[in-house]
Amino acid sequence: MGKIFKKKQLVLTALVVLLGVAVYINWYYTRPENQVDNNLTESTTQTGNLGEAEFVDGQTPEGEEYFAAVKLNRSTAHDEALETLKLLIKDDATPEEVAAAADTIEKFSNRLKSESDIELLVKAKTGSECVAVINEDRIDIVVSNSVLNDNTVLQIKEIVMNNSDIPPENITITGVK
Repeated sequence: MGKIFKKKQLVLTALVVLLGVAVYINWYYTRPENQVDNNLTESTTQTGNLGEAEFVDGQTPEGEEYFAAVKLNRSTAHDEALETLKLLIKDDATPEEVAAAADTIEKFSNRLKSESDIELLVKAKTGSECVAVINEDRIDIVVSNSVLNDNTVLQIKEIVMNNSDIPPENITITGVK
């Protein structure tokens, strides 16, 4: 009788431990999240557009300040890329590398001209500041929310299609405060 009692105790103890583990696992995966955890999650998720300027002082510019900051950042990045290509041509590069760099510079300057033309025409049509960013066969246009409506979107798409080879499905128009 002593052995049977010990076996039953051992089985009962094992079942209680397994039940405790099951309850803990269930609680762990279904527990309500703490408010602190939510704040951390919200601040670490990515918002905005890739390549968009990030301001580290905690203040985000609005309106004209936004467009000026984006254009300044874009201009700096373009200047650095162009300088790198020019250095490649000046260095001891093979004729093939020089030809490839010259071709890249030509494509780069054509893209910059298209961006500039599109920005000027959109500003003329809408009366709002505009930023255009061309990436290969895609374009992102950022305009003020105050002028963004169906008619403006159609005008912007028409401007882009007339000044580039980008198809309408690859045109993204975004509004900013």
